Amino acid sequence: MLSRKVMPEKIRWTLTCLVSLFLLFSFAVPGAQAEEIVLEFAMWIVEPAEIEPTLEIIRTYEEMNPGVKINLIHQPWTGYHDKMMTLGIAGTAPDVMAISRVYLANFVEANLLLPLTKEIEPLLDEIIEIQSGMHEGEIYGIPVWGGPSLWMYNGGMFDLAGLQRPPEVYRQGDWNWDTVLDMARKLTYDRDGDGVIDVWAFESPSTIATDWVAKVHQFGGRVLTEDGKGAAINEPAAIAGLTLWADTVHQYQVAPPWNERAGVGLAQGTLAIYVRWAAEAVSVARVNDHLSLGLIPQPEGPAGSYHIAGGVPLTVSRNTKYPEEAAKFAIWYALYSDQWQLRGIPANRSVVAYEYREMVGEYLENPDAIMHAMSGPHGMEPHAGRVELVSMWDPILHQLRLGNIAPEAAAQQIAEGIEAILNK
Repeated sequence: MLSRKVMPEKIRWTLTCLVSLFLLFSFAVPGAQAEEIVLEFAMWIVEPAEIEPTLEIIRTYEEMNPGVKINLIHQPWTGYHDKMMTLGIAGTAPDVMAISRVYLANFVEANLLLPLTKEIEPLLDEIIEIQSGMHEGEIYGIPVWGGPSLWMYNGGMFDLAGLQRPPEVYRQGDWNWDTVLDMARKLTYDRDGDGVIDVWAFESPSTIATDWVAKVHQFGGRVLTEDGKGAAINEPAAIAGLTLWADTVHQYQVAPPWNERAGVGLAQGTLAIYVRWAAEAVSVARVNDHLSLGLIPQPEGPAGSYHIAGGVPLTVSRNTKYPEEAAKFAIWYALYSDQWQLRGIPANRSVVAYEYREMVGEYLENPDAIMHAMSGPHGMEPHAGRVELVSMWDPILHQLRLGNIAPEAAAQQIAEGIEAILNK
């Protein structure tokens, strides 16, 4: 099993005892289990180097639970959910499946997953984020590989501009869009004197929800109505967020135009701030250890703070022959194994507070930014369960960031597209 070196031994021993007792009483069934229980566990794995450590974690569970065998099924991301959906409809889905939060609603509505509310509710105080494991009030799994999308910054660039580093401004209570835009102007300049700006505060506006949707919420708007059944993107507050997103290029000129973004990046030392999933932050810092990188929550807008956040729930197939054992394994893998050391941040709040914070602090300034972001308002991408929304609004957003369409017109076109998709 992967090492755990930071959490005090007394706390870890107590946690292990409590977990063992919970699993014993939650999943005990009368009589001994005579046959070997074989569970299939499916996930996508992009990096081949993760395969053997994942098998090592599985072997640890098998040693803890004699008579249980876990077969790992894995493939790259492309085609994974189509395959799981096909297997589920055919009645042959793996017992435990990692299902992206964006696709979770589709699997639930196809009646392919077992609700795990009864098993997981007693553990909610230990879980850092559960929303992306839920659909219509039921819990279908504990999310792994998750966390918020916040900002990564190059502290050295703030130093060169004579500015306080972001954590200092944050602690003073001034980390808002007014202050940040003022700082951004000083972080954007022509470094080599050729009359062309080559150092930028922000990257070009991204159509990924972690960038534009967060700004919409920070200005008090929404993309969809609260019940998810209609469009709200064409309301004034949402348009204000869209306007800021585009105006980092067109009005404030603190982000490069889309067609001039080549060569702009953290690694090149030409980008001060980058929107980044917390789960990826340590990997980025490891390969850029020549930079003074840190983490900071996204700034407050007129409506306060907001972050896109979520993970990947480990779900149990409705077809499984062993629902109790499948749920037990899914909970253990998500919450009590060391799977987070392979990717993502821990699902377990205690591990985030001890081991994970210590590990992040070895590579990045201000590791507390992750918990600060998760302690404020946050939510999933608005297209969760309706992935076709992305292919509709991305081209419209692209025209907005190019300056070919006004924010009001873009918002109206997106709203009409949302209504057409949701009401078809």
